This record gives sequence, C-alpha cells and structure tokens, in this order.
Amino acid sequence: MFNWSNKKSRLLYKYLFSYLFVFMLPFVTISIILYHISVGNLEREIIQSNTDKINQIRDITDSRLLELNHLATRISYDDRLTPYMFTQAYYDKQAMEEIVRYTMNNTFIDELFLNFHESEELVYSSKGASTFQNFARSTYQVQPNSIEDLANGLHAQSEPMLQMIDIASNSGENKRVMAYSYPLPIHSSSPIGTVTFLIKETAFSNLIKNTLDEFDGTTFIFDDSFNLLATNKNGMPIDLDFVKNIASTETGIVNEKFENEQYSFSIVRSQTSNWTFATVIPTKQFYGKMTSLKQSIFVILFILAAVGMIVVCYLSMKHYKPIKNLAHFLRNKEQLENNRVENNEIELIRTKIESIYEDSQHLKRKIITHTPLVKAQFLSKLLKGEMRDEQEIGALANDLNITLQGDSFFVIAVSYKGKIKKQEAFRYWEKIVEIIDQISYQDCYGYGVELVHDYTAALIVNTREGFGNLNDNRQVFAHHLIEILKEQCLIMPVVGVGRMYKGAHKINRSFIEATASIENGLLNHQDKGIFFENLYIESKETIWFPEESRLKLIQSLKQGDHVVAKETLGEILSSLVQQDISNHMLKCTCFDIINTILKTISELDIRHQTEDVKELSEFQSLDHLQTSANLLIDQICLEVEKRKESHNYTLRDNIMEYIQKQYKSHDFSLDSIADHCQISSSYVSRFIREQTGVTFTQFVWELRMQECKEQLVNTNRTIKEIVMNIGYMDVSNFTRKFRKEEGITPSQYRKNHQHLTEEQKAL
Repeated sequence: MFNWSNKKSRLLYKYLFSYLFVFMLPFVTISIILYHISVGNLEREIIQSNTDKINQIRDITDSRLLELNHLATRISYDDRLTPYMFTQAYYDKQAMEEIVRYTMNNTFIDELFLNFHESEELVYSSKGASTFQNFARSTYQVQPNSIEDLANGLHAQSEPMLQMIDIASNSGENKRVMAYSYPLPIHSSSPIGTVTFLIKETAFSNLIKNTLDEFDGTTFIFDDSFNLLATNKNGMPIDLDFVKNIASTETGIVNEKFENEQYSFSIVRSQTSNWTFATVIPTKQFYGKMTSLKQSIFVILFILAAVGMIVVCYLSMKHYKPIKNLAHFLRNKEQLENNRVENNEIELIRTKIESIYEDSQHLKRKIITHTPLVKAQFLSKLLKGEMRDEQEIGALANDLNITLQGDSFFVIAVSYKGKIKKQEAFRYWEKIVEIIDQISYQDCYGYGVELVHDYTAALIVNTREGFGNLNDNRQVFAHHLIEILKEQCLIMPVVGVGRMYKGAHKINRSFIEATASIENGLLNHQDKGIFFENLYIESKETIWFPEESRLKLIQSLKQGDHVVAKETLGEILSSLVQQDISNHMLKCTCFDIINTILKTISELDIRHQTEDVKELSEFQSLDHLQTSANLLIDQICLEVEKRKESHNYTLRDNIMEYIQKQYKSHDFSLDSIADHCQISSSYVSRFIREQTGVTFTQFVWELRMQECKEQLVNTNRTIKEIVMNIGYMDVSNFTRKFRKEEGITPSQYRKNHQHLTEEQKAL
C-alpha cells in the first residue's frame, strides 16, 4: 500500500513519528479514560447488582422476622389463647381453631405451638394438644439429638430464642427447621409461656436460590452468633469456617484468596436481626462480564489503533510526497556543493531557497546596477522602431519605472554636433545629458537617452491629454526644455522637435523628424527650437512633393531606419499620384526623388552598385520606381547599421585600450575616459556595463586586483610599493578590501602562492 523506498529519509520518519505522537497522545488518553469509565461503570453495576440482591434477601428476611414478632405479639394478647381457655371444655376448641388460623395465614411458618409454664408438659399446635415429647417425636419427627434443644426454647424469658432443629423426612434425609421461640407475653420479664414458630430451612433457601443467577457460588445466612441458618450452593463447595471468619469481620465487597483461588464476597448485616447475609463467588466469575467487556474494549481499541496507524502512514506519505518531489526536482536541477546529499529534504529545500534568495539578491543588485543600461537600450529600441508590440512596451516600461500614462508620443532631439570640439561645450553636454535623463512638466513626461553618434541626445515625451490639446502640450513642454537649457548652458545646443504620434511603436517617426529638424537647424545656424512641421513653411516650394517628406526620407536613411524610409517614400509617391501634373513634370519629380536618395548615399559615403542606380533610373512606372528604391533603401540602411556596429567596436576598443594603459594611474577616473573619447561620462559608464557586465568601479578593481596578485607572486616589491604602483594611495584601505575579497591579507597571499610556485618548479 505504501512505498517505503525512501526509508533513509529522516523527514519521512519525522512526519511519521509526529503524526503518531499527535494521534497516540489523545488516543491513549481517551482510551484509558474510556476503559476506566466503561470498566468502572460495569464493575459498579455488577457490585451494585449483587449487593442489591443480597440486600433484598436481607430486607425480605427482616420483614418475615417482623411478621413473626407481630404474630407473637398478637398471640400473646389474644384472649382466646390464654391458659384458661385451653382448660375449658368449650373454649379449648376455639383456641385450637385460632392456632390453626394463625398457622394457615402465614405461609412463612411451617408450624407453631404454645406451651404454658403451669402445664409444662403440654404443647398446643395446629395438630392438637399433646405432650411435648409426643409432639417432638411423633407429630413433628424431631431428631432425638435436637429434642433437648427444642425443649430449651420453651424456657425463653424476655428475648426470643433461635434454634436450628434437625427433623426426619419421608425420604429418609435429615432436614433442618428453624425454631423461633417468643415469651408470652412478648418482652415480659415474667412470661407465662412461649410460642414457638417452626420454619423450614427451605423457606430461606427459596429466598436465596435466585441470588446467584448464572454464577457458580454459595449464599449464606448467619444469625447473630454466626450460626448457619440457611445456605444455597450452586455448584461450588467452600469451607464454612473460612466463610464465617470473613463474614464476621468484613462487610461490603471483599476479595479473598482460598486454596489458590480468588473469591469475591458480598456481605451485608441486618440492623434489625443482626443476621449476616453473604454470597461467595469465584472472582473470575464475579468479574466475568467485566472481563468480556475488557476484551471487547481492547478489540475495538486495537482496531481503532490499526486504522489510526494506517491513516498516519497515509497522511505521512501524502504530505511527504510533494516535499520529496520538490527535493528531487531541486537535486536534479543543481547538485549540492561537494556532492553532499541531504537526508532531510527540508534542509535541502532550505539550502536551495537560501541559494535562490542569495542569487535573487545578487541578481537584484545587478539589475539595479544595470537599470540605466537597460533603460537606455529600451529607449534606443523605441527610437529605432525595433519594438512594435504595445503590451510588451508597456510591460518593460513598467519594470523600468517609466511612466506611460497616455498613448501619444513625440521626440525632442538635442545636439551639440559641430560644437563639442570646444572643451567648455563638452562640460555643458554632460549637464544636458543629466537634465534630459528624466523630466516632466504639466501633463508631459520625458525620458532621455544619449546617442553615441554626433553628440546627440533624444528625449521621448509621453502625454496623457486628449487629441484636442496635444500640440499645445508639445509646444509648452518643448519651450520649457529650451528655457532650462538656456539657463544651464552658455553654449546653446540645437533642439529639434518631431511631430506627435499615437502609439509607442511610432516613436521612431517622430525621432526621424526631430533629427531632420536638427539637420536643418545646423545648416541654417539656428540655436532655437525647431519644430518639424515648420520646416516646409520656411522653405520655398520648388518641388512637387512636401519638403518635410524629403527631409524625413533623408534623415531616415541616415539613421538606417528602413521602415520609416519606405513609409516616407510611399507617402511621397502617393502624393504625386493625387496631383494633376503632366507626365514630363512627373518624371522630373521622380528623378528629383532619385537624386535625393543618391545625394544621401554620397553624403554617407556608401559605395553602390551601378546596376542598382541604372535599375532605379530606368523605371517604367511609379510602382516600378518604388520597388527599385525600396531595394536600394534596404542596402543603404543595412550599411548604416553596420557602420554603427563598427563604430561601437571602435569605441569599445578605444575605451578598453585606454583603460588598460591608464588603470594604474592615481588620477584615472570615468571622467578621464570621457575626456579622452569625447563622450559623456554617463555614456562611458553605461557602455562599460554593456560590454563587460560589471560597473566601471568593479572592472577597474578586478584589473588592479589581478595586477596586484601577479606582482605579489612574481616580484619582490613591498606591499606598499605594489599598492602604489596599481593606482592606490591608501595602503590600509586596499589591504582591508583585499582581505574581504580573498579572505587573507596580501602578505599571506604572497606566502601561500610563492610556496605553491616553488613546489611546482620542484616537480
């Protein structure tokens, strides 16, 4: 039923023993209480039953004796039973009839007779008047050895006299009769005679014969002198003297041992007659019902315990199984250190959770450290149009704590192109990057990212207002940013503002427009904010398609955004179809479009195939022109992307080369790299994290630590000289950081590794 293949698991045993304890503690407690209550109640019932029976015999006997007492009293005061009445010829007959009536009316007595002291030899019974000897020998057949005892009763004085008389029976067996003699009158100090009641022993035997029910035992009735009056045996002989000894000294329920067998005595004593009534039963019978109940209780408790054990085992396995599966899963996913196997799955899971928590904290620290990098990459992808899924954009923005409360966006581009050569302008550029990192005004929220090319930064602005106020919000926010830049920068950058678009996936269109505005501003030497929609208004319309579209096409090609470039080309060609112009003018306009693309290729210094230009110039229709131009656009944008990647590689190599040369310098810092590469320090920091996976400080520390270790092992320089040589001035601070990371001091590290080096050389 149960799988005990995991019997080495301490956790399973803990579960099992815990459930056993939880089950057994109340079970045993309740079982003991139930046992004692049930057995105790039955024991009390048995004792009470036997006591009630023998009390009933006592009460009946007392009532019979009281009847005898009342009968003797009535006889003593009966005028018809006086000595005189028995001597008169007429009245003696009435007296005899009265004796017969007394005898017949009481079923308890077998015979009664009267004797008067004035005629001591005569007795009067229901059989008539006769001499005592004749009555004893012939009428009642008293055994000779008991005649004298019976005669003694005739002399009873103030108190009744009880005697046991043996009589002969028709079957030849001796029977016993109880002779109860009362003085007449009763309780008189000078009695005139006696009345004797003869009661057969069977009268008492009949009273006590049902006392034992199904038990084997004996019932006894003793008088006040502990003479046996009556007994009823039910298949169990016992020594009479032993019973007398117990009955004379004890009352209630008594357990005594006789001849290696335990007996239970139920003894009561009459307060009326002072007689003693006792039943003697073997204890094993007396508690037979109780033993049966005990066995039944034990069987029931055993069954309950067995069921409980099965349930305990089932629950233990059921609750252990998920933990076992989890522990098995964790073991399979990752081996414990030093291949150590934990028998306690909870300890294993705890170890794993601690490891996961530590990894999580480490990852969290890394995420916090890399958040600016991830944020910059996220914003850069939005500017490039590489993210199209609105749900994905919203989820990433939420993770980066970027507020996207509306679905309308525009881009502001800020550029120092052509001005960064001045050293003071570079310092202002650092401020600009810091200003546009995150800025909000009224209902607009802007997040900036620095672009490595041409010292340009872009600010993606999100607004939550409806379409009615979008342009107003855009202009207010742009002018607010321009005012901030004027306050912070003596050398004013060029600011271009793209149009508003609905949806984050169209941010790249506004970015192209913003950079196109900057290009126009640089050509016209403008230092104020330039809105893209104002470009074609300021330009003379010398062509048959919008100037803004031409600028957007050029800038999308320069940015390598083939999606916007193709989209803009399609818009231009669609506008030409809608215009009513002659074929030769349409063809000239198309050649102007081709010339725009070729001029952009020339500006970008991209080599092109003559066949592509030939195919482009020999178009037969606008659709043919669009197809050929799209192929050329794909080639141009692909080349632009390759150049960007190449520029990144060149920048990376330049930064890494500079770090390798200068990391030992005391004045080496992030700013020195930024000055050398003519980029902002924030971009350098982000670029290093992107390329190495660690922060600038961590990267430099690792380089210096590695150099320190090499010099410790391979040179004889002092610790101070080595620390100074790798760019640290504070020796104690470096030693403390070294010990925290390696667990030992630099001198101990040198000693340990030089010893290992010598051993390796010896081998």
